[in-house]
Amino acid sequence: MSARPRRHPACPAAGPARRPGPARAPPGGTSGGTSGGTSGGKGKGTRLPLILTGAVAALALVAGGFFLLRPAGEPAPQPTAKPSKTAKALPAGVKCAGADCTGEDPEEMGCAGEQAVTSATATVGTTVVEIRYSKTCEAAWARITQAAEGDEIAVDVGTEAQESAKVATTFDAYTAMLAVEDPADAKACATLVTGTTGCTAPTP
Repeated sequence: MSARPRRHPACPAAGPARRPGPARAPPGGTSGGTSGGTSGGKGKGTRLPLILTGAVAALALVAGGFFLLRPAGEPAPQPTAKPSKTAKALPAGVKCAGADCTGEDPEEMGCAGEQAVTSATATVGTTVVEIRYSKTCEAAWARITQAAEGDEIAVDVGTEAQESAKVATTFDAYTAMLAVEDPADAKACATLVTGTTGCTAPTP
């Protein structure tokens, strides 16, 4: 009699191998124990540099705003200039004073007439030479009268400036003005067509 083969318990059918999945953290988001302490330390270390970076950025914005409010190259405030002599009140009809009168016509600028006096005089032949001075205008000029056509008159203040004029057909002439505070500093000289010359001397 032949022996029957032994039957072994049925084994479940082999399926595809299952890989273990990643370990899931327990509820609450922390793994507990030592792992939880390490995770908390990393969070604090990450937040600190972010806070410092934000503070630096805020300071940079404030500094940038300051420079925007004050444009680069803006000139510093300058002291107020002192008013010149010409800023003073002048009588009606007078149009200049001091340096503004240099080179100007005394008649046109209102410095002649009652505003002027003769501060020095000289006679050259039959010709009268004068220094006319206006205290209001702080200027002087030369005038020649009883002159002949072609006679010349000039006024100077030291060697700094000179004005001259030539007699035409009216037998008198005057020069433009020179600014001068003291009329004694001005001198008038005449050169006649005859060749004769002469200058004024200050009035004592």
